[in-house]
Amino acid sequence: RLSRSILDFEQLLLKLNEKKVEFIAIKENFDTTTAIGKALVRLVMVFAQLEREQTSERVTDIMAYRASQGLFNGGIPNYGYTNANKELIPYPKEKQIVELIFDQFLTTKSTTQTAKILNGTGSRYRTGKPWGKFQVQRILQNPIYKGMTFWKEKLYQGIHQPIISEKRFEEVQR
Repeated sequence: RLSRSILDFEQLLLKLNEKKVEFIAIKENFDTTTAIGKALVRLVMVFAQLEREQTSERVTDIMAYRASQGLFNGGIPNYGYTNANKELIPYPKEKQIVELIFDQFLTTKSTTQTAKILNGTGSRYRTGKPWGKFQVQRILQNPIYKGMTFWKEKLYQGIHQPIISEKRFEEVQR
């Protein structure tokens, strides 16, 4: 496969043409030295791009369906969780820190103070760096901790165990 994008392939053919270079594919029997060969190559490119776009649509549909079923869509699990067999499972050490973040924020009403308290206990984020107010804020605002999952800005009830009760989560949001 040389390309699946019609535009990219067309630009490549233009550059080859500028340099007076012809494209011949022996296995596929494409020969851009003839009019029919040029047309055939472009026709194949149309179908290659169609296949790529359909694959993208199918993946998007699958991800939306998985989210609607409350399933984890992959990637790096949020802080407080680990991934076991494509399922989010609370990670005990991080779960305690997530609970502490919510507790401290409810007490201090400050993401900066909460980060200072975490750093004062020697706690570090996954990267080994000290906690910052933005990391704390992202955790406090993420509905995954109350058992939700989302895809394309739409929330769904997750099947994973929440770390924070919905009542406590909403209290922090207020």
